[in-house]
This record gives sequence, C-alpha cells and structure tokens, in this order.
Amino acid sequence: MNKTKQIQWWNPFAWFGAVLRSTFAFFGMMSPPPTSGLENLQVADVKDAEKVAREAQEAST
Repeated sequence: MNKTKQIQWWNPFAWFGAVLRSTFAFFGMMSPPPTSGLENLQVADVKDAEKVAREAQEAST
C-alpha cells in the first residue's frame, strides 16, 4: 500500500483532516432546498395576505 495515501492512525492531525474532508464533501454535495411552493406567487396573493393580516391585527386590538 502506498504510504502517502494511507491515513496514519496515530496522528491526530490526520484524523482531524479526514473528518474535515468528509464534512466538507457532505455539505458540498447537498442540493439546495426545494422552492416549489413559490412558483405561482402573484402580487394579488401578497396583497390578499396583507389584507387578511391587517384585519386579524385590527380584530385583536
């Protein structure tokens, strides 16, 4: 076995490096979160939600 590719089990820096490499690889391969819920968002939807929120706030005070 090639000694340059082998992780030395007695070296704590090698362990730390291996953990960091695997962590970076894991987070680097994650896909972005899905945004399917925001595809059909319209201005009228936002205005309607604002109207409902204002009415609820006025009703509570």
